[in-house]
Amino acid sequence: VLLMPSSYESWGRAGCEALASGIPVVAHPTPGRGESLGEAGVFVDRNDLDGYEAVLRKLLEDPAEYRLAAKRARA
Repeated sequence: VLLMPSSYESWGRAGCEALASGIPVVAHPTPGRGESLGEAGVFVDRNDLDGYEAVLRKLLEDPAEYRLAAKRARA
């Protein structure tokens, strides 16, 4: 799982590379990142620590959820 909580990077090449490799991306929704990650990205406000924790727990504790996120990433 790649976390991208930065509000300064708009595009985020690392996120695109992670998706291309089938790695789920959890990111703060900056204007360019929404377009580059699209529906494959999971967006959580950078100040929502509980939101990040919930998404990470869901992905790491549920293998089926992780596989689904990885499949969306590669699509």
